[in-house]
Amino acid sequence: MSFELAQKVADAVLYEGYVLYPYRASAGKNRIRWQFGCVVPAGYSELGGSEPSATQTECLIAPVEDALALDLRVRFLQVQARTIEESLDAEGTSYRPVETLEVGDRMLVTWEEGVERRFDATAIPLAELLAGERRIPIELPAGREIEDVRGEGDRMVARIVRERWPVSGVVRVAAEKQGGLIKLRVRIENLDGWRESADREQALRRSMIGAHTLLAVRGGAFVSLLDPPADAADAAAACANLHTWPVLIGPEDSRDVVLSSPIILYDHPAVAAESAGDFCDATEIDEILTLRVMTLTEDEKREARGTDERSRQIIERSDASSPELLDRLHGVVRSLAAEPAGDVARTRETLAELAEWESFLNPPGVVPPEQASIEVGGTLLVQGSRVRLRPTRRADSMDLFLAGRVARVEGVYRDVEDVAWVAVSLEGDPASDLHSSHGRFFYFYPDEVEPLEADAGEPSDLERRLYATSDPGRAGVAGGGDRHPEYAGPGPIPEDLADVAPSSAGTLIACVGNIFLGDDGFGVEVARRLATRELPAGVRAVDYGIRGVHLAYELADKSYKTVILVDATPRGGAPGTVYLIEPDLDRLGEAGAGAADAHGMDPQTVFTLLKTLGGRPGRVLIVGCEPASTEDEIALSEPVAAAVDEAVKLIFELVERGDPAALPHRTKESL
Repeated sequence: MSFELAQKVADAVLYEGYVLYPYRASAGKNRIRWQFGCVVPAGYSELGGSEPSATQTECLIAPVEDALALDLRVRFLQVQARTIEESLDAEGTSYRPVETLEVGDRMLVTWEEGVERRFDATAIPLAELLAGERRIPIELPAGREIEDVRGEGDRMVARIVRERWPVSGVVRVAAEKQGGLIKLRVRIENLDGWRESADREQALRRSMIGAHTLLAVRGGAFVSLLDPPADAADAAAACANLHTWPVLIGPEDSRDVVLSSPIILYDHPAVAAESAGDFCDATEIDEILTLRVMTLTEDEKREARGTDERSRQIIERSDASSPELLDRLHGVVRSLAAEPAGDVARTRETLAELAEWESFLNPPGVVPPEQASIEVGGTLLVQGSRVRLRPTRRADSMDLFLAGRVARVEGVYRDVEDVAWVAVSLEGDPASDLHSSHGRFFYFYPDEVEPLEADAGEPSDLERRLYATSDPGRAGVAGGGDRHPEYAGPGPIPEDLADVAPSSAGTLIACVGNIFLGDDGFGVEVARRLATRELPAGVRAVDYGIRGVHLAYELADKSYKTVILVDATPRGGAPGTVYLIEPDLDRLGEAGAGAADAHGMDPQTVFTLLKTLGGRPGRVLIVGCEPASTEDEIALSEPVAAAVDEAVKLIFELVERGDPAALPHRTKESL
């Protein structure tokens, strides 16, 4: 079979997300397993499970020879629960399950392993598939193995119990002619009718995890579905791929092997030659993960070694990294390929395209931005002029952090509509020189910067020559004033927000929280529940997560009559207690509010920022819940999870009655 070159990429697909940095079973991100390519029991899927019970690959083959044949390989992981059981006596007659157990210099860890499974079918004649469907059964029995762990004096200290559950499925392969092409169909189905519960963890134990298909054709060539030839475009578009996607794999000029993966790839994917091994996280960079692993403590590395064989390999490989390996991981340039010899026409075409693009970016007769000037408040600003930033348009949350900062003008730019922009770099920013060398600046309208120097700058000689005549709004000696109606862009937001926001803004249910901090994700879960319900007219429910700055801007830009903030609210009550609080708005903005943080703010800081922005909140109510834990964990505690329905009910009573005074749980106080 011809799958050797595809094996590395297929392994990366199979083990993507299997165990993630810091490669310890106790880490929150490693407590929610099996995210890609899960083919679950049909019974569980019918109960409403989110994963499918079948995947389907359809791809095209262009025949080259009469004797067409197909090689097929289906791979996936079967879940194997590894439980550590501590012996309660020296003879090992009774045990109790534990999460971890230290035995000498080893740490034993309870964990779910993945056992590789592979089903091959070789040299299947395409004529046979054109005549009818071929079925390849998948039957994996349940299994249970026990490994004794002994300590000093041959004393029984623990046992490792590995248990697997049955997996039953089928691979169905068929083909049909599509003009001069052959369309191949491969379906992987989980036939297990198990439907004892809607528990995802139990269902996954009877599932195919990371399921993918490798196909190799003899006497033909696969057609790229990403970039099909013109005469195959319609047939390619008609291919129905469900929960998987086929791409060509192998060298760039090869078309004999396809990988159909639950993760969308491009044609001819490859693992970088510099990569010494898999980190089970293709979204990260090998160099970064290697350096992170090297900074783990010895106790963390010991737990990682005990978590899984793959995590042990990652720890050992990272610790053994040589300076030469780290240099290779730091980067390599692959794009500096020489033009093929004699391809003069292509070279000329490329040069013409570059010249056309350069002319568009820098039109002839226009002063370069670094030599341009613009008059603001009677002062001519040129490169190097100092200004104070006064953003007025609320373009994004960065305006908040840049307001009042002193900056240096780097140039005067114009967009395709001839609107002027002042490019600046911040004074006191240690990275400003680096940013300037790469042309990375902050851009403001001319009326959003305040000149700090009384002496006007001087236009460059080039600008004097090109703009010798008056040109209203144009940068240069002709001036143009502070703001020309045609060239200076949209105006600032009026101070009276009521003139900007629609008067019909009703009620905003703002749900906030961090799903990675246990019960702090209460508001996010409430938002998810509300998304499945129909809200009254004029009521919006939004999951703001940790985007506190965005919430403050939303409240500033729209005059909502009522804001219901949903959040975890520690007040000393029993976990799961639901509160209805009407805060004292007169005390908002007093000293003690935290500094603005673009990735999360408590309600006090949100409303303090709102006042800074000039916003005026209407009535504010807080639906809060007493958390049990806000430690690193991606799950709500049992009492807080049970309180979600109560909070949803309370919110509906609020938006339907509109009078919290008649409802329980209510207190009026400061935040």
